[in-house]
Amino acid sequence: MALVCLARYSDAVEAETARGVLDANGLYAVVFDGDFAQTAWHLNTAIGGVRLMVPEEEAAAARRLLEMPAPEDGEFDAIDTCPKCGGQDISQLFDPWWSLPLSALFGMIFLFRRTRRHCRDCGHDWRVSSASQ
Repeated sequence: MALVCLARYSDAVEAETARGVLDANGLYAVVFDGDFAQTAWHLNTAIGGVRLMVPEEEAAAARRLLEMPAPEDGEFDAIDTCPKCGGQDISQLFDPWWSLPLSALFGMIFLFRRTRRHCRDCGHDWRVSSASQ
């Protein structure tokens, strides 16, 4: 598997972010010179920046993916709405009754996801599935 340089970045954080985007979409990528650029940042320009390397056969797909426009702020924010009144003033509720016996039994604190919601507008309570959190 021959690797090709897909992009060069001025710092390792940008390169790792791009690598994470590719990884999340099932494409293999590796960052070269990221550690060097952080350690000897004043020499970053001399080495040509931090390189994002991908397999040659995945380069076109990776380039298309990275050239896609970034989402606007809040575009992917999940906003809970009350199923009864449609209000958005929602709070999360926690059921601690069953975590207390587990904590006492095992001698450690158990914290679980909050799977209940409460609408402050109409007072309605409901449960949400763990997949929609």
